[in-house]
Amino acid sequence: MRSAADEAAAEAWLRWFQTARYRRCRAYLCVTYGLEPADAEALINTAALQVVTHWGTLQTPLAYFWTTLRRAVQQHRGALAKEQRRRAAYARQQRLHARLAASTAREVADLLAAVPSRQRHLLVWFVQGYADTEVATHIGTTPHAVRQARYATYVALRHRGAC
Repeated sequence: MRSAADEAAAEAWLRWFQTARYRRCRAYLCVTYGLEPADAEALINTAALQVVTHWGTLQTPLAYFWTTLRRAVQQHRGALAKEQRRRAAYARQQRLHARLAASTAREVADLLAAVPSRQRHLLVWFVQGYADTEVATHIGTTPHAVRQARYATYVALRHRGAC
């Protein structure tokens, strides 16, 4: 439990720091470490909170403040670097997926170009989720004939190396 004198001394130190050192400290962090002002302020406030929390055990609060602040800056920079690596990996993954999708789309288009028109229509209807009875009604044949035509299309595609 802290005494009233310790709390008053800690608050006095905080007021002194706010008036005498805060702006220079923030500018130093922004210039030296390339931090955004809001990030610098958050790190300064974190270090100041640590000083107040451990006030009763500190002999040199300003030295403890700077030590704590440097550690917080290193952790912040590490977190930023990790986030940048994560974003870069995600961007590489997205580019790879896009290339694979484009390659697959080209292969499917080339394959479908080689399939006769009626078989291509049957495949498109099947992919769109139409039942054999609906396709049969639309083209005027039986569901069994649609199934046989679809199977023949699969066999033809398999011979071309698609499946």
